[in-house]
This record gives sequence, C-alpha cells and structure tokens, in this order.
Amino acid sequence: MATDQQHDPQEAFADGTPLVELLGKPGRTKLISVFVDERENDLSISELARQAGVARSTVYDHLDDLLELEIVEETRE
Repeated sequence: MATDQQHDPQEAFADGTPLVELLGKPGRTKLISVFVDERENDLSISELARQAGVARSTVYDHLDDLLELEIVEETRE
C-alpha cells in the first residue's frame, strides 16, 4: 500500500526499531545498509564511516564480526 508520507531514513536505525532489533546495534545496522547499497563497490574504512554516518572506530568495532559471519569480505589489504 503506497502512502504520501515522507519518512526520515535515519528513523530506521533508531534504537528499538525492528531493523535494529533484528540486526543488532544501530551502528552495525547502518554499516550493513551501506554494504547492501554498495555491494558492487570496494569501500575504504573512511568511506564506510562517511556513508554510514558513523565514526571510523564504529566501523572497526563491527568489521571483524561482519567478516567472521561472512556478511562482508575483505577485498584489499
């Protein structure tokens, strides 16, 4: 069902929303969203942080877990 309402995309990443409840912490959810949107592109840590709107430290906090779960793969060294 289509509606005319405009939604703030950041609302999807707020604590307690279904997406965050499913995927975990808001920072992790934002990173996964960027990985989905940019799945054909290699991204640096800085680019991931910029697109997700999080600090580089947040990217580093979650990256090992996402790699271990094979949600993402390392393409550069």
